[in-house]
Order: sequence, then C-alpha cells, then structure tokens
Amino acid sequence: MTPEGRVKALVKRLFEKMEEQGDKVYRFMPVQSGYGSVGLDFYVCYRGKFIAVETKKRGKTMTPRQQLTQAEIEAAGGVVFTVRSDEDLVPLAAYMLSLRDGTPWTK
Repeated sequence: MTPEGRVKALVKRLFEKMEEQGDKVYRFMPVQSGYGSVGLDFYVCYRGKFIAVETKKRGKTMTPRQQLTQAEIEAAGGVVFTVRSDEDLVPLAAYMLSLRDGTPWTK
C-alpha cells in the first residue's frame, strides 16, 4: 500500500467507526481521470454538513488546483480537511464528534 493509501485507510476507518456507533456517513471518492474539474479524495455528508477530505503523504501539500477547489468548497459553506497522519485525523474526528454531540468546534 502506498503512503497516501495508508492515510486514506485511516480516514475510511474513522468513517466506519462513526457508523459502528450508529451514525450514517455518506462518502464518495471520485475517480480522477484527468478530465473535467479537479477533485479532492473524499466528499462526505454527515449530519447535514458537507465535508471534503484530501489525503497526502507526510510532507506533501495540496496542489494549486486542489487549493482552488478547497476555497470554492469553503465559500459554499463546506469544511475541508487535509489529512497526512494520525495527528491530522484528530481535527476531522473532533469536528464530526461536535456535530454528533452538538458541542462547539473551531478549525
């Protein structure tokens, strides 16, 4: 498995854990073919909120086109997370838990 593949597996496992606790997590992973708009790795709907997740191996950042996609999602009211490691998974998990529990959250 590639380093980025391992990070994607971490994110998938978080979504699976939320579902094991009784929550529904809709997720979609678009297949990038080089045509059309650039996308991020995961598009998620959870408790009525739109979440996008881009996974990267350690030390890597989003491309300029991915950054533009992030800006467009955030301008439309969505939330975007970049996950490179277990540590980067913490804010995403905290956000999802805040939605579930109704507690305040700031990015």
